Amino acid sequence: MNLLTRYLGREIYFSIALVFAALIMLFAFLDLIHELNVMGQGQYHLGYVLLFVILTIPGHVYELFPVAVLVGTIFALVQMAASSELTVYRVSGASLWQMIGALFKIALPLVILSFACSEFVAPPSERMAQQLRLKAQHAQVSLKEFRSGVWVKDDRSFVNVKNVMPDTSLLNIDIYRFDETYHLQAITHARRASFIEQGRWQLEDVVETSFGKQGTTIDTVSSQEWRST
Repeated sequence: MNLLTRYLGREIYFSIALVFAALIMLFAFLDLIHELNVMGQGQYHLGYVLLFVILTIPGHVYELFPVAVLVGTIFALVQMAASSELTVYRVSGASLWQMIGALFKIALPLVILSFACSEFVAPPSERMAQQLRLKAQHAQVSLKEFRSGVWVKDDRSFVNVKNVMPDTSLLNIDIYRFDETYHLQAITHARRASFIEQGRWQLEDVVETSFGKQGTTIDTVSSQEWRST
């Protein structure tokens, strides 16, 4: 039984690795083509593009895991059946249930690996990739990340972003605008900001609080464009 498990495991793992390599290379190539279309924005040059593609690979590994395991396992079993290896094992005394048990033992490390990738590798890697691209594309402003979110100095404004999403949109944004003497003029809060093009963002669900000599005024609009320097 142990010999059967080791042999099946070796063949199946090898086939899965081949399928994984082919799929990952394909998806990485497609990502590379997509990122080359936006290369040149800010400081987003080829080095950042390649690093971005590498950082997104763990996410693809998790997404492609079921397909790669299924295709790799079927391919390995078909190859073994074609060479009559499975028949030899059945004739030598291995029952169908023993072979199924061997497959379960082989599958267990794959399940653990998939869980570890989805929980501990893919999320931080994807987050690093998106932050890398966002910072490189907007390198003309200075970014600092704290527990309160990402802080950006934009000319005489300070911008606080609570969440940066994988599609480069921003959630829960506060824009603090100051005059030339750095007196607070207004605070603009938006639920979401979507990237339009270099220096242009579309704010959604906007609440703007203005501070003037006449007192404080609050305006609410559903959508508003914001231009960063």
